[in-house]
Amino acid sequence: MAFHVRDPRAEALVREVARRRGLGIAATIREVFEEVVAADRDRVRSRGEELLARLGPLLDRVAAIPKTGSVVDKRFFDAMWRQGDD
Repeated sequence: MAFHVRDPRAEALVREVARRRGLGIAATIREVFEEVVAADRDRVRSRGEELLARLGPLLDRVAAIPKTGSVVDKRFFDAMWRQGDD
């Protein structure tokens, strides 16, 4: 299969990985990028879990604030922010 990349170093790297893995060029590119996508997905998931763990205590404190039962006057806040039914 023809494979052309204008960057000689990139082409050499792809061909080297293909040779080491015993795969064709297209299969190598697909396999490597599947690995990269999976690693990125795992990293993003890990960062999200880390953020949730860090925010957990704050979220617990907010959830523990007792409800007042009062109804917010929407017209007051609409007027304050110059919004309304105009």
